Amino acid sequence: VAKIFQDLARKGLLTSAKGRGGGFALTRKPDKITLYEIVAAIDGVEQLDHCVVGMAECNQHQPCPQHEQWKGVREHISKFLKETTLLTMRNTLDRKLGLIGQPLPALNRQSKPLPKP
Repeated sequence: VAKIFQDLARKGLLTSAKGRGGGFALTRKPDKITLYEIVAAIDGVEQLDHCVVGMAECNQHQPCPQHEQWKGVREHISKFLKETTLLTMRNTLDRKLGLIGQPLPALNRQSKPLPKP
């Protein structure tokens, strides 16, 4: 988890503070950070542009056997990642927990503000 947080900090999605009381915090509000940005920072999104069966050349002029099917899936995944924010995920979790009668877990402590860079 520490390496993932470091990657996110290097990509500007998190900021970190060292020492006692240190930790990580979002650099922007949760409604301004998309899953696409997070995936891009951790795994990269290049795989969305590559051929699903591994052909070096796969495009409209030289399609692989799965090109048309993968194109739609790839576009759907990319759209979902770009339109889904951290706030969207939080609200979805809150709504689903409400359906089963569970509240959103409360934090036991208030985090301290991190120093401005």
